[in-house]
Order: sequence, then structure tokens, then C-alpha cells
Amino acid sequence: MKDNKSTKAVHQQGVPWKTAFRASSYEEADQRRNELLHGWNTEGVKNMQIKVKWLASTGNFIIKVRRDPTVTPEPKKPEKKGEKKGRRDKRDRKGRRAATRQEQKD
Repeated sequence: MKDNKSTKAVHQQGVPWKTAFRASSYEEADQRRNELLHGWNTEGVKNMQIKVKWLASTGNFIIKVRRDPTVTPEPKKPEKKGEKKGRRDKRDRKGRRAATRQEQKD
């Protein structure tokens, strides 16, 4: 028999948005957004996303841009080189140093 438990899809963070411009009015922000879109079209830049966002805390609008996350390759995670040495190794080293100093005095 199958388990009837539903599996939840885990949301993964996409490519972060970068602030490109700040404006005090929506009209100014929208004009800048259209200029960026027009520039990307003339230069042949594809797979870019752009949005105008209102910040309630400052009362300003910002333009955010990023590469399309469906096209951007996933970043590669660095390989683990091995286990990290912990505090135990540091204590052992100090203990060894003290022992070798006592041997040298004798």
C-alpha cells in the first residue's frame, strides 16, 4: 500500500536581484526601466528580468534587475576537502609542546 502523505515542494532561492536605480516617483522609475529595456534590446542582451518595487519605509521606488533564473546555471558547490580540524587538535598541539619542553629541560 502507498503512503498517503503529501510531499511538500521545497522552495529554493533563485538568483538575487540587484538594485539598479532609485527614484522618488513611479513615472521616473518606469522611464528608467523602459530605457534599460530599450538598451538591452539594441545591444542584444537576452534573459534579463527587471522590476519596479516600491519601498514603503522610504517612500521611494527602486528598479531591480537580474538574469533569468531558468537560464542561469546553478552555482557549483566546492568539494569538501575533508573534515575540519576542531579544537581538540589545537589542545593536542599545546599538550605536545609542553611535553617536549619538559623533555628538553631534563
